[in-house]
Amino acid sequence: MGVENVEEADNSSSVSDSIEGRLSNFKITSSNCYLISDVTIFKYCLGGLIDKALLLKEVATSASEEELFRLANEVSLYSGCSHHRRQIVIAKRLIEEGTKIWNSISQNNRLIQWEKVIFEIEEQFMRITCSSTRSLTEQDFELLRRIAGCREHMGQENFEKMWRWLYPVMFYISK
Repeated sequence: MGVENVEEADNSSSVSDSIEGRLSNFKITSSNCYLISDVTIFKYCLGGLIDKALLLKEVATSASEEELFRLANEVSLYSGCSHHRRQIVIAKRLIEEGTKIWNSISQNNRLIQWEKVIFEIEEQFMRITCSSTRSLTEQDFELLRRIAGCREHMGQENFEKMWRWLYPVMFYISK
């Protein structure tokens, strides 16, 4: 019986080693697959508009589409508000396209003329909404200028304010 007890003891330690090994592998795998922490999710849920925008910009630039879908679903679940889901899901494209457009129209200038922005915005509106007939009106452009907070010239910060508002509108019109 003493031999059986030793074998049982050996067997149980190898089982616990095996479980610990699987758990540590799970932790490694899960951390590699999903980099957005619970703290980030709750910061987003509890943050104000500016906090959410900054956090989303930071997360969206480094997260995969899959991670953004998971973040969107968890924020929707924990906040009880499903309207956050679409904002989070389109964030990566919003940032990437906005950066590309800003770089194209600014050509490394700090400020650009509003008139130059109008043509690019009109072109992007037609492209994203998939419409060849619906265009932006003078009233639309005045509203966009007020949203951006600029006058005759626009900086990148002004452009980003306007783009964060306009892109979701264009995205929803296209659906």
